[in-house]
Amino acid sequence: MMVKMGYVWDRTVETLGERLAVILPFALLGIFLPSFVTTVLAGLRETAGPGLKISLSLVSFVASLLSLWVQLAIIVATVDVRRGAGEMSRIASRRLLPLIGVFLLVGIAAGLLLSPSLILLALGGLDPMAIEAGQVTLDRLTPAYVGLAGLYGLVAFIVILFVSARLAPLSAVVAEERRGAGAITRALRLTRGLTWRLVGVILLYGIVSVISTLAVQTVFGTVLRLFDSGTGVVTMTGIVTAGATAAVSTVFTVLATVFCARLYVAVVRADEPPAAVGTPSPFAMPQDAARS
Repeated sequence: MMVKMGYVWDRTVETLGERLAVILPFALLGIFLPSFVTTVLAGLRETAGPGLKISLSLVSFVASLLSLWVQLAIIVATVDVRRGAGEMSRIASRRLLPLIGVFLLVGIAAGLLLSPSLILLALGGLDPMAIEAGQVTLDRLTPAYVGLAGLYGLVAFIVILFVSARLAPLSAVVAEERRGAGAITRALRLTRGLTWRLVGVILLYGIVSVISTLAVQTVFGTVLRLFDSGTGVVTMTGIVTAGATAAVSTVFTVLATVFCARLYVAVVRADEPPAAVGTPSPFAMPQDAARS
C-alpha cells in the first residue's frame, strides 16, 4: 500500500487541530523561547570576550537540546493521541540520548561524505584562517581544484538531500520503537518508494519557510527602524524582529515535526501484514481507524 503525501498532510492538519492545546505549551517553552533568546544574544558575539563567547555557545547548546527534546515530546503526542503531557515528557526524556547518538552517527556520515570537497578546496589554496581574516583572493586559488570541489559538493548535497528525505521518520522510529543505530535502516526501509515525493515535500517546505522567515525579518526590520533609533548591540528593533522570526520558526518546526510523526504512522500501517491492516493501531488517529 503506497502512502500518499496528501493523506499525511490531512492527518497533520487534523492532529494540529486536535492536539494543539497539548503541543502549544511545549512549543512555546522549548522551541520559541530558546530560538528567541539565542537570536537576541547572537549580536553579542561580535564584541564578546572569550568567556562570554563560551557562555553564549553553552546557551545555544542547551537551547538546541531543549528544542530536540520538545520535538520528541511532540512526536510522542502525535503518534498516540491518548498520551498526556506527563507521558510526553517521560518518553522524550528517555529517548533523547539515543536520538542524539543516532543524529551523531548520521552527522558523521554526512561529514565523511563532504570531506573530499573540503580536501579539494584546501588543495586549491582555500585556507579557512585566511577566509576568517578576509585575506582570500582569487589569484591564490587553483581553479581546477575549486571546480572539482564544487562539482563534488553538489553531488554530495543531492545525495544528502535524498537520504535525508528517506530518514524523515527517523526521530519517530527512535521514540516509538526504542531503537538505536538500527533506527536508520528501519527508517530507510519504511520510506522505500517514497523518495521523490519526500524530496518534493522537503524542497517545498524549505522554500516556503525561508521565504516566510526572510519576509518577516525584512518587514519588521524595515518598519521598526523608522521608529527605533537605538544603536546598541541589542535594540528594540532587534528584539521584536527576533520574536517574530522565532514565532515563524516555531510554526514551521512544529509543522515539520507533526508531519514526520504522521508520516511514521502512515508508513508503519502500510508496512503491516495484510491481515493486520484492518486492525486499529494503538497510535492511530480515530479517523484512521474509521477509514481502515
